Amino acid sequence: MKGVVFTNLAEMVEENYGLATWQNILDAAQPASGGIYVATAQYDDDELVGLVVAASELLNVPVPELIRLFGHYLWTFFKKNYPKFISDHDNLFDFLVSVDSVIHIEVNKLYPNASTPDFDYNVDDRNQLIMYYRSPRKLCHLSVGLIEAAAEHFGTDMTLEHPVCMHEGSDHCELRVSMGNG
Repeated sequence: MKGVVFTNLAEMVEENYGLATWQNILDAAQPASGGIYVATAQYDDDELVGLVVAASELLNVPVPELIRLFGHYLWTFFKKNYPKFISDHDNLFDFLVSVDSVIHIEVNKLYPNASTPDFDYNVDDRNQLIMYYRSPRKLCHLSVGLIEAAAEHFGTDMTLEHPVCMHEGSDHCELRVSMGNG
């Protein structure tokens, strides 16, 4: 996994809970890297899992909720550092449909060896988008947080259901985004 994920996780924890808390998470997780992360470097996925589990225990926040909140945090990072990915769209639907075919392609150009999730879509209705998420990392809750933050950005009232999940034995997750007129 790219170091940018690790650096943002550290920043999120430090901003919300303080540097001492991040150090306590590192002490508990004992990551192979020693907790020194470079945004462009590659780190083992298990290292992120260890950090998230340690953070969940120390912060008393369930892992899925912590990862969802991290999705909100990452949105802010993407908005600041890659505004073109967002500003090319004027609504949530078009933005979400571009994730796999445009944004992930550009991410892979910026970060060689990045392993982005795969999305397939059911786009029959512009008011309801069904996103089929697949990734060996099973970070579907991160996608939920990113979608929620994107909806806030675009001023779109929406509900998001997650009726099928890889964490419950499926080979994919199904994220149903129902959009209002927001």
